[in-house]
Amino acid sequence: MNSTNRASRDCGRTILKNLATGKFDLDIDTANSFTLNITSDTTPANKRGKRAIIFQKPMEGTVALELEVYPFEIYKMFGDGTVITQTGDYPHADSVKCREAGVLAVPENVKSLQVYSKGNLGQEDAEIEGTVEGTKFTATTASEIAVGSTYDIVYMAQGGKAIAINDDLQMPDYKLDTDIITKDELGVWSTEHVTCYKSTAQRNIELAYTADGDPASLTITFDLLTDENGDFVEIMTPESASGTTGE
Repeated sequence: MNSTNRASRDCGRTILKNLATGKFDLDIDTANSFTLNITSDTTPANKRGKRAIIFQKPMEGTVALELEVYPFEIYKMFGDGTVITQTGDYPHADSVKCREAGVLAVPENVKSLQVYSKGNLGQEDAEIEGTVEGTKFTATTASEIAVGSTYDIVYMAQGGKAIAINDDLQMPDYKLDTDIITKDELGVWSTEHVTCYKSTAQRNIELAYTADGDPASLTITFDLLTDENGDFVEIMTPESASGTTGE
């Protein structure tokens, strides 16, 4: 007996299992959309110039996830699946307002600090000489740092976590499992589960950060593959998830 008709306005929760390590690697429960696409071209056999028999070519497929809210670690699927826990220092620029004549407050233990008049960062004749002690930069010529004025500073900040993305890194294969919440015509909520047995993320990344309009979004597209057991995609509904699959 067929189950009750159902519909969905949910984009699911997707967990990724790294096939090389056998461990669940990422939990994506913030996607705004989950799009599964499967195609299979056909090859006809003709009889007297007319199609008589159709043969199916191997299936191809993709899964696309669109996100606006996501963890930093999601980028690791574009590298080799790992996160570098400690990186080297990197240059950081900031603007600081003077509240004490001849002195600027700066972060503690800054390295290679350079100070410039506002809007002139990098211009040699605009650099202000001075010394750093603790969290204070003191100008050699006190009159060059005036109370109420803002100055540009650049220094080497301490690095943190990083994800390397380059052609020398081999991207990991993942098994994708996604739960989609559905509601049937009787008002009963249930689940559909989509399994993509083997997939690899396309290394296509576009991040557009803007101060106006919509928030920055990230779309991840996975190419679907057939695993060693011949499995490709499976869509199922757990019988225990609702009363709609019984007799």
